Amino acid sequence: MRPGGLIVAPLAREFWSGALVRLAVRGDGTATGRFHGAASYMPMRSHRVAGGEPVDSRTARGRRTGLGPAAVLHLGFALWGGTRLPAVRLWHSEGPAGAQVWARHPDGSAATAVAGDVWEYGPRALWAEIERAHRDYAGLGSPAAEAFGLTVRPEGGCLWLHGPGNVLAPVP
Repeated sequence: MRPGGLIVAPLAREFWSGALVRLAVRGDGTATGRFHGAASYMPMRSHRVAGGEPVDSRTARGRRTGLGPAAVLHLGFALWGGTRLPAVRLWHSEGPAGAQVWARHPDGSAATAVAGDVWEYGPRALWAEIERAHRDYAGLGSPAAEAFGLTVRPEGGCLWLHGPGNVLAPVP
């Protein structure tokens, strides 16, 4: 693509199901730009996330949580959380009790949260890790998705916050 060209594309990772990014191509072949809201599409089978280790229901630990499931569904947090919780897959549904969120890591750790209750499974306290990431995100002022951006180079990309000089994480 020529310098000055624009790329508008949906992008999905494990922690966030879809985001729309607008990238401008520079003279050196680098493309950079900000996120502009959500864009969810059904992934091709070859792009779907593998399941990982099975979740051992015998390790279930229940407790109350002050972090409502709906709080982790904002795209700004999803972009932040994905950098803090690599390989954690997050999905949700809406039901009579409101949003229900599931999280899973390939090591067999998992969590589900609904209406102030959380159940964690496996070797890690996955919801506690999500709570910690959310506290850090709130400490930054809960930036909206548009504050995040992406830079793509031939050797890979990186996610950034507030500007390309503030890199949060590589994006393979």
